[in-house]
Amino acid sequence: MNKTLRKQLPGGVPIKKGNYIIKLSKQIGGIHLDAHDIDSSHAGLWDCFYDLLTNLENSISITTVFTTEQKNECVTFLSELKKRISRGNNKSFLSIVRNEINYNHAMFCWSSYQTEKISDTNNIKLSSQKWIKTCSNELFTNSIKEKVDFTETCAIIISLMKDMLLEINDINKSSFLRYTAMPTLRKLIQT
Repeated sequence: MNKTLRKQLPGGVPIKKGNYIIKLSKQIGGIHLDAHDIDSSHAGLWDCFYDLLTNLENSISITTVFTTEQKNECVTFLSELKKRISRGNNKSFLSIVRNEINYNHAMFCWSSYQTEKISDTNNIKLSSQKWIKTCSNELFTNSIKEKVDFTETCAIIISLMKDMLLEINDINKSSFLRYTAMPTLRKLIQT
């Protein structure tokens, strides 16, 4: 990172180990490095992601590049995704469920002697497969079960990242993505 920043900024900026937010902006004419300490916990990173979604939602709603219908669809999608990430007004819902499952062995995910309804298991399996589809508002369901909601939300975020990778690759076929990310993604999509 230091080498790249020295090319962009004549005086250079020494970057220490840690987590940073890097913003590219036409308004500021280049790179803006938000160098304050960012909470590197899972909850802190979900906070950053939530704030990014909020900024995208605001930017899209005022842009003139998209039609009103496109803007509404996109803003609705981002709003629903934010609602799921902050289920119960806590931006780290996904982190909380992950911790409950991994560290507290909650929600019947670890114990083989605890039985779970087959319908719940099937709903989780269906939710986990949503990433393969094109990201849209149709991916959201009204599940009230935390595990299903957790799995579905994670799959939708992965679907969003997949669509972004494909779009970036379409724009620039010679980007660094062609070496590992795109071949891996293509293999995953085919299976």
